[in-house]
Amino acid sequence: MQRARLYTQRFHQIRENFEIDNSTDPTVLNTERDLQLLRAYCDRYCNNVRALDGILEYVFLGLLKLTQTNFKDTVTPVCSRLQNVLATYLPKLAEEETTRLYEEAQDFHGRICYEPHETLEIVAHIRFLDKCSTELDGIFDGIDYVHDLLLIIKDFGIPIDDDSKEDYMDTEDYLNRTRETLEEIREKRQEFINRLEDAMQDDIAALKEEIHEVAVEAMQPWLLDANSNRLSVTNKLDTMLEHLNKCRETADEFLGYQKEFQIDLTMYDEMASGFYDIRMRQNLYRTWSDWEESLAEWIVADFNTLNVVDMVELNSKTIKNCMQFQKYLPENNIVPVLQKSAEAFKEKLPVIGYLRNPNLRARHWAEIEDLLNRKFFQEKDILIQTYEDVHAFDDVAVGEALMQISSQATGEVQLENMLKGIETTWKETELSIVPHHDAKDVFILAGTEELQAVLDDSNVNINTIAASKFVGPIKGKVDEWINAMDQFAKTFESWMDCQGAWIYLEAIFASADIQRQLPQEAKMFFTVDKSFKETVRQAKKVALALPTMSSADVHKVLVENNRLLDLISRGLEAYLEAVQPHLRKCFDAIYRLEFGSKEGGDGKMVPTNDIVAFLSPEGEKLQFGKGLKARGAVEEWLSKVEEAMFVSCKRIIPNQVVLTVSQVQWAADIHRIYEGKERNPLNILEKMAKFEIKCLKDLGALAALTRKNISSLLRKILCALITIDVHAKDSVRMLIAKEVCKASDFNWLKMLRFYWADETETVYSRMAAANIPYYYEYLGAGGVLVLTPLTDRCYLCLMGAFQMDLGGAPAGPAGTGKTETTKDLAKALAKQCVVFNCSDGLDYKMMGRFFSGLAQCGAWCCFDEFNRIDIEVLSVIAQQLITIRTAKAMRVKRFIFEGREIKINRSCCVFITMNPGYAGRTELPDNLKALFRPISMMVPDYALISEVILYSEGFEDPKILARKMVQMYQLCSQQLSQQNHYDFGMRAVKSVLVMAGALKRASPNQREDITLIAALRDSNIPKFLADDAVLFRGILSDLFPGVELPDSQHPHLEASLRLGLRQKNLQAVPTTIRKCLQLYETMCVRWGVMLVGPTGGGKSVVLHALEFALSHLFENEVQDPNFRPVVIQTMNPKAVTMNELYGYVDLKTLEWQDGLLGLAVRTATTVEGNDHLQRHLDIKRSS
Repeated sequence: MQRARLYTQRFHQIRENFEIDNSTDPTVLNTERDLQLLRAYCDRYCNNVRALDGILEYVFLGLLKLTQTNFKDTVTPVCSRLQNVLATYLPKLAEEETTRLYEEAQDFHGRICYEPHETLEIVAHIRFLDKCSTELDGIFDGIDYVHDLLLIIKDFGIPIDDDSKEDYMDTEDYLNRTRETLEEIREKRQEFINRLEDAMQDDIAALKEEIHEVAVEAMQPWLLDANSNRLSVTNKLDTMLEHLNKCRETADEFLGYQKEFQIDLTMYDEMASGFYDIRMRQNLYRTWSDWEESLAEWIVADFNTLNVVDMVELNSKTIKNCMQFQKYLPENNIVPVLQKSAEAFKEKLPVIGYLRNPNLRARHWAEIEDLLNRKFFQEKDILIQTYEDVHAFDDVAVGEALMQISSQATGEVQLENMLKGIETTWKETELSIVPHHDAKDVFILAGTEELQAVLDDSNVNINTIAASKFVGPIKGKVDEWINAMDQFAKTFESWMDCQGAWIYLEAIFASADIQRQLPQEAKMFFTVDKSFKETVRQAKKVALALPTMSSADVHKVLVENNRLLDLISRGLEAYLEAVQPHLRKCFDAIYRLEFGSKEGGDGKMVPTNDIVAFLSPEGEKLQFGKGLKARGAVEEWLSKVEEAMFVSCKRIIPNQVVLTVSQVQWAADIHRIYEGKERNPLNILEKMAKFEIKCLKDLGALAALTRKNISSLLRKILCALITIDVHAKDSVRMLIAKEVCKASDFNWLKMLRFYWADETETVYSRMAAANIPYYYEYLGAGGVLVLTPLTDRCYLCLMGAFQMDLGGAPAGPAGTGKTETTKDLAKALAKQCVVFNCSDGLDYKMMGRFFSGLAQCGAWCCFDEFNRIDIEVLSVIAQQLITIRTAKAMRVKRFIFEGREIKINRSCCVFITMNPGYAGRTELPDNLKALFRPISMMVPDYALISEVILYSEGFEDPKILARKMVQMYQLCSQQLSQQNHYDFGMRAVKSVLVMAGALKRASPNQREDITLIAALRDSNIPKFLADDAVLFRGILSDLFPGVELPDSQHPHLEASLRLGLRQKNLQAVPTTIRKCLQLYETMCVRWGVMLVGPTGGGKSVVLHALEFALSHLFENEVQDPNFRPVVIQTMNPKAVTMNELYGYVDLKTLEWQDGLLGLAVRTATTVEGNDHLQRHLDIKRSS
């Protein structure tokens, strides 16, 4: 059975086809034209028949005998029947298609060979030839269809007679010949176009003749004769216009053919003139009819129903048309009569307009009736003729009088309507009183812009009414409104001033701290607060704007409130300004805060408590974000100022961040070289050499900028940027010299590098194993130290110490840069560094308070000469620092320090500097030494420092000049006498370099060696003794041979010095004058100057002579920024104790108390530069 089932599955497809074929209607096959389906039918039926022929009558499958005769006999007839249907249908279809295609080919051939003669026939033929390829392609598609059909017949052996095959071949051959014929005929396209042009010429000539006949007919005289029948004339003109329109249609058709086949266009000039003549005559008769009909209606119409606007419009149109008719039509007897009639009526129209004025009232009609001696008002049967009878149109004087009465009526009505509009507006306008901050029973006035707009419009309108000459009848009401609007404006202005100031001050005086700080102002504010709230509540009850705002009592209350608010604002402004001088104590580089302002009631700007920006001592300004206010306790809003400062530094990018970004880019460029695709050492060193050249070019561009006339702030930034870039260039040279080829080399890792971290969006500084974030503390736009190898070593030590929560301890002689290097590292990391000068007067309590503040604010501190503190105090300090370090190591947020819990900012750090071997110095305890990483500082490289500073100041060739200057100071220290006030260290070198930079900018074209010599001379000669001055000049001439330097000239100052000495009955000897000039030049570059000399040497005389000269030059307005008034404050140190002179720490309160000297200096530093005031301290120092 299994074998039988498997065997019968062979015939499964035949059984399925049988079921389909048995139900197939033969007519479906006889109508099918799709060749793919026809081939599929043939293929299926033929395959089925072949399969059935191969089936045996019976087959043995084991014990079974399977009989297949019935299956074969049943299926075979169905397949044979359908196969016979296709065998009959396919040849027939091929024959029909061939016949159809042959007939279409014959028709197509006949059409392309047709010879047209008429214009339209030629056009149609040319168009047919242009697009007939598509039709021919369709016939060829039919040939392809027949060809594929014959292939099916051939593939399946279907019988077909030879005649059908020959017919197909003949048809295909005929079509090929037809295509060739088409190409030949198409080549004759231009001949057809020429034939078309010839045919069109005849048609165009006939058309022009037809147009000429119409144009001549339009010029017939009877068409412009007043005696002609109007209906006949108009009908004739309409007929001619219709005829001419048909001619234009024909002409447009011909023009279309000419454009289509690129034939020269024909112009029909006479057609345009014909149209114009016909339409002009039609317009004449239309205008004539309209005027006569309208005039007849006006004459018999009731005068009070006349529409003057329509009358004037039609009259103007008629007169205008008549002028055109006279100009463009032949002389005729219609136009003069029509124009005369219109002109005559035009003279009556003004009077008709006056009398038909709808604004005329009974009092105006009484004047008119008195003028014309007849009653018109509310009378019946008044016509135009009625006014003609009383000569209203004839008398010029009467016309002018009527015009005056009509204008008066119109003006009065307009003013009345304007006044009614104002009254209606204020009857509907209400005050928009809204709750204030969701407070109960507290309201403010809103929608002030809309109210102000209504007030402005009303003032404009009422003033316009008052200025009119027609105001007489309503003048009393107008005056009342003017007074009301004036009072409204005053009250509204006072209201807005009071409300604005009240809203601003309400939030401020809500603070209990402000109430305590400003008790008098708080009392006044609460008075205003009560009064203003009651005023607004009453206004809300009234609702309408006019009764409240025009009240003199309300205005009086608001004026008094504004007076008190002005006093309160002044007191608050003084309170806010009192904070400014103390900002430098809280922030390293915030010189002052800039508060917002708003327009006051009197048009002046009054300050607000909005803090909008902060300024550095160098003049750099950074904006805060919105919402920062000086509100509440001072310590609270100053803390918010600190937070906003960090955000501004990160968002706005001040100049200090520009320096850091430069270093970030430098490190990124080097990493790009080290970590590139090519890791070959030779290629890396070659790229590094190219990068060094790029650094040199960038330095040259920056140095060129410094030699231009730029601002002081920009110059400081450029100098700092050049200093950093010079060190970057030197670092690249060192890396090349040591053949560093990978980023993991220690020679690269030991450098101070900056990187931008995308994940935290901040900058990190790295040096060896240290990785410290950039703190974004604003530090102003001050300069930076020249970075030397000694600086790099100190940085490496301090960064490593900070990474391990230790402090740094640079040690070395004075002038080696211990403190400045520590401060410069803090500046590089944007962290405030507080420098404190230690003495033996410090105790552990004061140091504990110091450390407590540092731990909480996260600042750095550098304790200068730390080893001057007593050993007992140092032992306690060690314990205090260990407590802070332990808290940092444990990463806690709060810890117990000196018996109280405080918060800790892990960025805090303590550094100390020491001068070992000096008198009065103490050895540090071992437990204190363990908290600091020591580093020995030595004398810096003066030549390198001088070279970099000169380069940043704009010198083009600083290397040789720097070497000569250092050599000169070495010679001076060896050859000149030893005096206590002589200084040949780094501080002296720095002052000379700064002066050289100023001289370079003042004389950019002067030789650089002369500029440096002038700086050396002006900085050093004043402090040398007479004998040493001679040696100094000899050293200068040896180092700079052949350079003659003229003396500096100050003619105005010298003349003033001589005048001052004469007024004091003193002789202006050359020595005194020279010392005065030297003192002046020294003061221009040094902020502290000491006059040294024996008693009676003229120290005070020189000082007071210079004081008089500077003040005298300022009074005489001699232009120089250093010529300012001088105030001298004299002290005698021997008259006071040391604590009274310098200051001391109060042991009871542990607060610092300023001494006389400190107070004097503090007062001098608070003087603003714009006040043209300087203070000089003449301290009598005992030797």
